[in-house]
Amino acid sequence: MEPYKHYKGDPDGLEMIEKSARLGCQEANLFIFEYNRKQKETLENNPKDTGRFAGVNREKIKRWIDNKWETDSILKFFAEDYANDKERSILNFICQCRALVSYCARLSWETTLEKASYYFFPDKKKGYSNDMLAKEKWFIIGLLRKLNGYPGVAKDAFTKAGDYPPAQYMLSSRKLLNDSDLKSMTFPSQVSYVVRYLFDYE
Repeated sequence: MEPYKHYKGDPDGLEMIEKSARLGCQEANLFIFEYNRKQKETLENNPKDTGRFAGVNREKIKRWIDNKWETDSILKFFAEDYANDKERSILNFICQCRALVSYCARLSWETTLEKASYYFFPDKKKGYSNDMLAKEKWFIIGLLRKLNGYPGVAKDAFTKAGDYPPAQYMLSSRKLLNDSDLKSMTFPSQVSYVVRYLFDYE
């Protein structure tokens, strides 16, 4: 029987239970069976998170979005509430998206595109490969380029978004994406879609 070195509660007690199980004690065997079942259930319910949002408290951020997105025209968050750098990057991106929605209501599409480029890719020399949210950012840049009347460079931006499903959808002839007519939505609604379904596209 494999030793339970990972058992943190009472390793000496567990060793005695293992010895009892080897001697045929039914209660000891039932204990070990139940312990193994719970360990397996824990692993199945909490698979190892290895995607680009690994280590992010998604539920906490989703609650923040639900509370803030529709109610506040300017979004802010307290960095000290989010010790994880990834979480702060995600929240910063969401705040930038909300600002773009606000800009487009009072500024030209060209100015909104300039703002988006400044927010998302301020230092082009660094490149985009290490940006966790580059897919979403290129998608929004593509939307704004299209609204500015540049379908060719919009297509380039959607292509740079890679395997991001909304970008692939914009490059396709499909009418719906997950039952949503994303192509016919207004820019604010499209950006809201990106924010609301951020974690659905790992």
